[in-house]
Formats: sequence, C-alpha cells, structure tokens
Amino acid sequence: MVAAVFVSAILLLATLWTVEVGTGQELDPNFELGPLGPDRVLVQEVTVRNPDMIGLQIAARAEGAVQPLTVQADLLAAETLIATRTLQVFPSTTLQRQRLAFDRPAPVGTVAVRLQVEAGQSGGVVYGATRDDQQPGGVLRLDGQVEFADQDLALRVLHRRSLWTHVEALVGDLRAARTVAALTLAAMAAGLGLIATATTRALRPSRP
Repeated sequence: MVAAVFVSAILLLATLWTVEVGTGQELDPNFELGPLGPDRVLVQEVTVRNPDMIGLQIAARAEGAVQPLTVQADLLAAETLIATRTLQVFPSTTLQRQRLAFDRPAPVGTVAVRLQVEAGQSGGVVYGATRDDQQPGGVLRLDGQVEFADQDLALRVLHRRSLWTHVEALVGDLRAARTVAALTLAAMAAGLGLIATATTRALRPSRP
C-alpha cells in the first residue's frame, strides 16, 4: 500500500514539475537598434524546433521617456496571430534583459515575433541586436523591410521542460520517452515504497 502511494505521488510530481530553460547562445547584443516609437514595427523571425517554446529573452531599454513604455508583443505563425502580451520597458542608459513569455507555446516551424510600442506614448524603445546572424533562416524586418540579412534581434529562446521532454531529447521519440520515464519512475518509487514500508514495520512497537 505504501509503495503504491509512493509510485502515484512521484509519477504525479513528474507530470506536473516543469522548469524554464534558455537555449542557444547567451544573450549578447553587439549594437543597439532604435529608439523605435509607436509608429515603428519590428519583426524577428525565429525557427522553433521543439513544441515547448514558451517565450523569449530580449534586451531593451526606453529612451526619451520618464515612465516605462508599454510594448505590444505578438507571436505569429504564417501571418496568423498565435499569442499576444504586453511588455513594460523601463528608461535606462543600458540595455536590460526582458523576459517575454506567451500564454501559448509556439508551434514548430518558422514563427515571427512582432514588437511595437503602444500608441499614445512619447519616447521609444532601444533593442539589443546582433550582426552575426544568430537566427539562421530568420530575418529581421523594420517597418516591413529587411535592411541587412546578417542582422537579428538579440534573443534567447525560452523552453518549458519536464521530465518527459528531457527523456525525449535523449531517446528521440515522445512515446518512447514517456515509457522509459514512467518505468524509471515506477522502479524508483517502488524502491522507496519498500524502504518506507520496511522502516515503518521496524519502528512499529512489538506486541508483548
């Protein structure tokens, strides 16, 4: 009975436990793009290889403003809006790392992140960018135009990972990953359950 409880509890924790991780190069801009006011639209294409991408880390700062500027960030796939959120960018003399997490995971394939300061605000946002083509196959567009093919918005992709996705990365298949992970967890939980049962029996007062 105790072993069964341990098995159920550990399997439940493995299903619910997730961790947010960044992949790819560390966020390291080598020049600033902007400031871009409400009339400017910045779009960066990103190639999504795993279905657990939940957002991005970018570098930005507000300029020419006293209060933080609100930026609308949209996630699009094939021109279809997938998710949207707003981002508060604070005035600063240096670029600040910003976490941009969407309420829906990005689909696998090419997606685009569209950034625009909301209307009615004075000042603009300066974004960290790079000249070394950190997003191969993805272009950076400013007001609909690609200015330099080797320039990208400096960003780091954020993923939400669980035990299942870590094992999947090792074995290369989601169904096999879940089987391997479940068997491993069941074995661990059964072992812990047997230990707990033996300990309980050892501590139980003996009958006179």
